[in-house]
Amino acid sequence: MRSSPRSLALSALMAALIFVATWLVHIPIPRTTGYLNLGDVFIVSAAFLVGGPLAAAAAAIGSGLADVASGAAVYLPATVVIKAVMALAAGLICQRQAGFARLLTAAVVAELIMVGGYFAFEWMVFDLSYALAALPFNALQLLGNLVAVAVFAPALKRVPLE
Repeated sequence: MRSSPRSLALSALMAALIFVATWLVHIPIPRTTGYLNLGDVFIVSAAFLVGGPLAAAAAAIGSGLADVASGAAVYLPATVVIKAVMALAAGLICQRQAGFARLLTAAVVAELIMVGGYFAFEWMVFDLSYALAALPFNALQLLGNLVAVAVFAPALKRVPLE
C-alpha cells in the first residue's frame, strides 16, 4: 500500500492503540516476566488497514513502548522484532486473499510467529524451563487474540481505506 498522509496517520493511531491494548489489558504470566495482552488484535488490524511496512512500524513502536512501560524492558529487543515480523507477515497475507478468510489466516500466522518468537527468545535468554513455563500462556494469548480478531473483523471491513 502507498504511504499517503491518511495511511501514515492511521499507522500512528494504530501504534497508540497497540500500546494501549498491550499495556492496559495486561495480565502477568506466572513464573516469568511476560504478560498476556490484546495488542496483537490491533497489530493484525493495522496490517489489514495500512499494509505490512506501516503496520510493522506501528507494532514495533506500540508493543515496544508497552514493554518498557510495563517493566518488561528485557523483552524490548525481542518484542520489536517479533511484532514487526508479525505485522509484515499479516500484511502480506492480507494482500493475497480476500474477505474474512484473509484476516483470520493473517491472524493465525501472526500469532504463530509470536508464540515461536517468544519461545526462542526465552530459551536463548533465560533457559528451556522458563520458555516452557511461558509457552502455554503464549498459546492462550494466541487463542484469545484469534477470537478477538474474529469478533472485530466485521468492523474492520467497514473502515474506508481511501
